[in-house]
Amino acid sequence: MNTVNNKTSYKVSEEYRDKDSIYYNATCDCGHNDCMMLLELEKEDNLIFLNIYKKLAFDVHWNVHGKYNFLIQLYKRLKYACIILFKGRIDLHESFIIRDERQIKGLINALEEGCNYLKEQPNCTCKYGSCDVNEKDCPIEKGLIP
Repeated sequence: MNTVNNKTSYKVSEEYRDKDSIYYNATCDCGHNDCMMLLELEKEDNLIFLNIYKKLAFDVHWNVHGKYNFLIQLYKRLKYACIILFKGRIDLHESFIIRDERQIKGLINALEEGCNYLKEQPNCTCKYGSCDVNEKDCPIEKGLIP
């Protein structure tokens, strides 16, 4: 992966890029360090995928009052652990605060720039689908990438 010169827009910065993907880091306006979002634009064949990575947390402390706080919190943790165990999934949501138009335009510019960059890249010819080189020069074949 190539580190780039961190082209920045308002609260959006380009993190890195390679032949098949480009990553942007977007900052939430709430001010918390963990409240960031990583946007990945990835090209596979002639399709472009948008992957959004964000740290989600389940707050067992929300709306818990009284003498038996610990037991209520433990119950909530066990309840949602069982949902994940038996259903294999859980529905969560997380807010991302955008306070003004500049931040929205920054996200839009990052997405447009990423799409344009990926459209310019040649399609992959490697049998592993990860690079645009012949098989003997493939970094996976050489053991450089696991």
